[in-house]
Amino acid sequence: MKLLTKHSLKIFLTAIFINLFIVGFSQSLNEAAEYYNSGNDQFSAKDYANSVESYNNCIDACLMLGAQGNDLKVKAEKQLANAYYKHAINLYKGKKFDQAINTFKKAGDQAKKVADTKLQKKAMAYVPKVYTSIGLGLIKKKDLENAMNKFNKALQLNPKYNKAFYGQGLVYKEKGETENMKKAFDKVIEIGPEGNKTVIKTMDIAKKYFIVEGGKALQKEHFDKAVNFLNSSFKYGDKNANAYYFIALAYNGKKQWEKAVEAGNKALEFEKNNKTNIYFVLGNAYEGKGDKQLACNAYKNVTSGPNVDAAKHQMKEVLKCN
Repeated sequence: MKLLTKHSLKIFLTAIFINLFIVGFSQSLNEAAEYYNSGNDQFSAKDYANSVESYNNCIDACLMLGAQGNDLKVKAEKQLANAYYKHAINLYKGKKFDQAINTFKKAGDQAKKVADTKLQKKAMAYVPKVYTSIGLGLIKKKDLENAMNKFNKALQLNPKYNKAFYGQGLVYKEKGETENMKKAFDKVIEIGPEGNKTVIKTMDIAKKYFIVEGGKALQKEHFDKAVNFLNSSFKYGDKNANAYYFIALAYNGKKQWEKAVEAGNKALEFEKNNKTNIYFVLGNAYEGKGDKQLACNAYKNVTSGPNVDAAKHQMKEVLKCN
């Protein structure tokens, strides 16, 4: 067998090295492509968590290839942004809120990296929503301070996110801070838009709150406070028969008979069912202002409920109604 010269040996070894390099390069490129294709298959199957991992593996493999892997890396980076976004939405829907926030931020960062401004905005718009969802859950657990902290974080990211103001209003409501609650709820309505579910819910809660608080003040004979609460309720939706009924009671308590009559008649206007208690309050108001005939007419309409005997007594023993 003929022995190789030193020069021939060098050429032979170089050829082997080049072949090994080409084989290794080819294997690395194939591996990167396999990761990319796996990511696409997983993305199509809505397996976003694993598609994120596959695209990241593809990018790592492409980095090892240098310039030769750049085209595939660019494709994988664009897909990774979408995969992060879809994965974050699934986490959000599954109420894995902390993970969702981190993943939305990753989606935003990745979208920025590939200059996809539309996706970046969409991803980051979800973060205040997630903070608000966490805050609303904390309210149910009576963890009001941490809930407020989440709403504040949401508003730092999106100062016009009305649901975060709604959450703040609920916290203030639980704490009995009426003025702060009102400011927060008013902000929800101001931001709108009209007909928005959060706006409708806010107005309903605010209206009921002020009517209930008005009733509580009335029971304590804090008549001015009751009237203020009840008038506040009118700002938040359709005027309510109960609110006018309570206002009439408050003005009777203050012996402001004309205002009691006005409120009582408004209560009659809005009440579509049982009006008997309203007629009793009107009877009191007319009696107070010295209008015997109208008082008798009102008392005659008290035909059921707890005030029937009292109305009969006033008609027979006090007013001597015909």
